[in-house]
Amino acid sequence: MARYDAVILGAGAAGLAAARGLGRLGARVALVEKEALGGDCITWGCVPSKSYLHVARMLNEVRSVGRVGIDVGPVRFDFSAARRYVAQVQDTLTHQDTQEFLRSQGVEVLFGQPRFLSPNRIEVEGRELPARHVVIATGAHAVAPPIEGLAETGFLDSRSALQIETLPRSMIILGGGPIGTEFAQMFQRMGVSVTVVESNPCLLPREEPEAGRFLLGILVKEGARFLGERRAVRAERTSAGKALVLRGKDGREETVEAEEILVATGRAPNVEGLELERAEVAFDRHGITVDNTMQTTRRRVWAIGDCNGLYQFTHMAEHEAGVCVKNIIRSRLLPFLLERMHFRAVAWVTFTDPEVAHCGLTEAEAKERGIKHRVLRYNFDHLDRAVIENEPGGVAKVITDGRGRLLGAHMVGAHAGELLQELVLGVRMGLKVMDISQTVHPYPAFVQMARRAANVYYIQTIYENPRRVALLRWLGGFGRA
Repeated sequence: MARYDAVILGAGAAGLAAARGLGRLGARVALVEKEALGGDCITWGCVPSKSYLHVARMLNEVRSVGRVGIDVGPVRFDFSAARRYVAQVQDTLTHQDTQEFLRSQGVEVLFGQPRFLSPNRIEVEGRELPARHVVIATGAHAVAPPIEGLAETGFLDSRSALQIETLPRSMIILGGGPIGTEFAQMFQRMGVSVTVVESNPCLLPREEPEAGRFLLGILVKEGARFLGERRAVRAERTSAGKALVLRGKDGREETVEAEEILVATGRAPNVEGLELERAEVAFDRHGITVDNTMQTTRRRVWAIGDCNGLYQFTHMAEHEAGVCVKNIIRSRLLPFLLERMHFRAVAWVTFTDPEVAHCGLTEAEAKERGIKHRVLRYNFDHLDRAVIENEPGGVAKVITDGRGRLLGAHMVGAHAGELLQELVLGVRMGLKVMDISQTVHPYPAFVQMARRAANVYYIQTIYENPRRVALLRWLGGFGRA
């Protein structure tokens, strides 16, 4: 029986990237998928959710064009047409990774449930696949908290919410993290009355507090309701639809009702049926255990993407796939030169309107680690392009060490996901704010935001320091008769 150089389990972002990379190098690769090529991101995750967010943003813009003198009359929204648009986007992107294309890259595609027979043998639908390397890229799935009566009452998750055919009149969203917040704004703008329930006092608890507070203000202004510092303890059906019983920090209980409940509280690795014990691969409820080379507890078995629980983002899945491919190549003769993942400059974006972008250390994390640091803030309402386009809300927040080296960068504002990238590179390369400040940025462009935020460092260290100001005045001969 011929042996594969690599058997890859899962055809999502991570598995596809690894399969293409190895296949183009002439490796004999088998790619095993249970459901559909593209995985969660294209079929049930990033692509449909961001497409619906685009529709919701356009809908909000059309409703607001009167502020610049444009009259379009009453705005009508057709959710069925929006669903067709999203399906068209998915169809376009799915065609980029067909079985025919993968076959042309040297990848054999198999459909079915894989399971380990041993660390280097996989079985799929009764067929045995011997392999030099096995790459686990099975992704993750949404999980619901253990709330009494929730299963019996019924609920949506991040996958099923993108498959509904008609919009409910009202919705309770359990969870105020990135997924819950994106769904909250999307559905609210589409005409659903949304209530967000979160155990923390504000939205987006992993972000800088300013970002969560600012975005909360936007959602409330748009009509959403927010119930913070509350946990759901019981769910039940009512004559009006569904209800959640919430318990606050003081132990008091209250009931909220809606036509539908959407649970957006967490995800777990897809390991069911893999029989990882036979491969001697360790895992827990958070993910498959890997080191910084993407290797599991068993040599030549790798785990990339959401299934390892490190950072559940498509861009990280693709990056981990690249590291994994390099290490599979090097492991035969150069095991001492394996590439290692570095997590200092991991960036992510919450694609609300405005966006929330994150990279590196937050202010709180810098304090916790005892790092001497500076915080540089610059508001979007000081940025000319933001004022021109009526996008003045938001703030950039940059964290540096005492000598001005970039440690973290965070933004909430228009185009924050794109604007942050210059600072992401700065964090990754260990640049100083001087490097950003001394780079010429075109005017009037949104990219001025990075430079303006960097300039705050000089305001703090020079213009707000009386001794330095006095020295510079003396050097320049200023203030003399």
